[in-house]
Amino acid sequence: MRDLNNLKKKYLSQLASDGIGNSNKAKSFEDYAAGYESDPIPSCAKQLQSRVGGEFARARTAFNVLSEESAPVVIERPKPTWFSTLEQQCFESTQKALDYLWKQTDGEIQALAQSRSKIAEGNAEKALQETKQLLEVINELEALLSTKDTEVSEKHDEIQRLFEYEKEAIKLSTENRILSERIEELEIRLEKSVTDNHRVDTLKFEKEMLTRKVSDLEKYVEELKVIINSINHLYSSFNKQPCSDAEKLAKGIVEKIDGTDTN
Repeated sequence: MRDLNNLKKKYLSQLASDGIGNSNKAKSFEDYAAGYESDPIPSCAKQLQSRVGGEFARARTAFNVLSEESAPVVIERPKPTWFSTLEQQCFESTQKALDYLWKQTDGEIQALAQSRSKIAEGNAEKALQETKQLLEVINELEALLSTKDTEVSEKHDEIQRLFEYEKEAIKLSTENRILSERIEELEIRLEKSVTDNHRVDTLKFEKEMLTRKVSDLEKYVEELKVIINSINHLYSSFNKQPCSDAEKLAKGIVEKIDGTDTN
């Protein structure tokens, strides 16, 4: 049995909330309740209004209250055996399908991983071989650089010796010039001392000794020139240039020596 008093209170409360006041066309809640319970039960507020009359707003409020009250109550019941069996079969079938799907997916994943692993291993091996080749090239370059460093060091030593030869050659050329001047002086003195035979013999002997010394110095100077030219040729071959710094240096030294001889 419906509690019409309680439903009417809900109906009046809802009208007040919606701001629906009294009207001459208004129907009572009892009228709407009687119209709702008659066969066939109306399925919407418009059908209830057509059956009872009155305003649509009141008919809609009454319909909402009455249909809410008449809504069936759902009672939770245990699953029957047949449904549980069907549910288990569906679960097992689904589980088998998922297991099969997973095996296929996992196999594809493993195959892809192996393929990529082989590619990565091939790339790593290639990179390793390239690294070995680069190391060999680096070792060769380091060995070549070490050889070049040794050659440069030897070249510096030769240049240092060249400067020493230059100093020695200039010194000897200066001594040669002084001795030549001494010879000229002795020749003049010899001419003035013709009457003194003993002095003449002494001066001749001194002249002869000085002449030999000058000859020896000239030979030594020529030997230094040969050595300097040899060093010049060696540096020209080493650098493979038409005129290296060493060649210019050697030519300058020879010119200095020749200039000293001329003086």
